[in-house]
Amino acid sequence: MRLEPIGPEDPAEAAAVAGVPLHFGEATYGVIAVYAQTEEFRRHERDVLTALGRTVAIGINALESQRTLRGDSVVRFQLALASHPLGSFSEALSCSLRHTGTVGDRAERSLLFELDGAADVDAETVHAAAEAAGVSVRSILAAETDTPVVELSFDETPLAELIREYSGELCSWDVSDGVAVATIEVGREALARSLAADALERLSGADLRSYRRREQTHETRREFVAEVESRLTPRQRAALVRAHTSGYFEWPHETNGDEIADSMGVTRSTFHQHLRAAQRKIAAAIFER
Repeated sequence: MRLEPIGPEDPAEAAAVAGVPLHFGEATYGVIAVYAQTEEFRRHERDVLTALGRTVAIGINALESQRTLRGDSVVRFQLALASHPLGSFSEALSCSLRHTGTVGDRAERSLLFELDGAADVDAETVHAAAEAAGVSVRSILAAETDTPVVELSFDETPLAELIREYSGELCSWDVSDGVAVATIEVGREALARSLAADALERLSGADLRSYRRREQTHETRREFVAEVESRLTPRQRAALVRAHTSGYFEWPHETNGDEIADSMGVTRSTFHQHLRAAQRKIAAAIFER
């Protein structure tokens, strides 16, 4: 993008020129050159130009963030952090963490992790490890299984600040042996390089594991629906369609499980098994993307 000067047709005729840097955090998007016929810029004019530069930079940052989410290609890289609350938490429990999702229904966003290798760890041990690592445990799900799921939150880290400043997106975490590996995507090559360089310089123990450009596929609504339906068995789809069309998902229910089960010629428990399996597959199709 090139901004044409407003004022003297020939910049050489200007009596004064101001360079307004476009900064957002650590990211620099360029400079706006402002020419004036007066010999200097007054204080209030300098304040206005400073505010203008800040506003323009915020707008560019927002556009770059959308570019990351919707662009045809992005730069994806993995950053390993030897010093991070998630790594400390994993090390305290002697297990690996697999990021399974992020939720935002609390005052602050929470991350869901499967604890791989922590089948015998009790809730007290999990909370003690979290306190030592500086993370908060919001809940523990499937606590009695081989891979319990822990919902965690922690204060914003310098990495999160850098990702936001460079219009990036933190896609996932993989944590083991006390090292947290973040997968990050950025829509523009120059911003991705600057983000990676700043992270390596500013974050203690950071290491760049991989760096490559990835083409993004844009799936149409019809393609997505067809892919989801291909995962369902005929019985699962039948249970889902009957439940949806008969008002089973309304509250209060417009029909009940017994009525739908009778229409399918199965028991109520069998209907619920088919319905839950269909719902699980739909949820997986959405959240595994």
